[in-house]
Amino acid sequence: MGDGERGRGLAVDTLEIERTWDRLAPGYDRMERPLDTLLVARRRRALLRLARGETLEVAAGTGRNLAHYPRGRPLRLTLTDLSAGMLAVARGRAHARPPRARQASALAGGAPRGRRP
Repeated sequence: MGDGERGRGLAVDTLEIERTWDRLAPGYDRMERPLDTLLVARRRRALLRLARGETLEVAAGTGRNLAHYPRGRPLRLTLTDLSAGMLAVARGRAHARPPRARQASALAGGAPRGRRP
């Protein structure tokens, strides 16, 4: 097993998972659009308009939520994701108010692994 993490007796190869998401990142939104439109989009808009202050988005992926955070309200947004590829897409979406973006694992309380381009 590669660069893994252990949590509750379960071994996870986070490096392989990271590589898989990195490969999927460029076309992920296009692939997920139909399902997102049917099941998530409306709820996303309603939930994110309530965000304020320090906000941490875990497993932020391609940053699809960025357009739905409220404008004109104090908001300090941090995105985390295991995949540097997903965060690269998210950074490309962040125009007016770029968030902090950190590569990190949410498994077993994983700590941020550091900034990546």
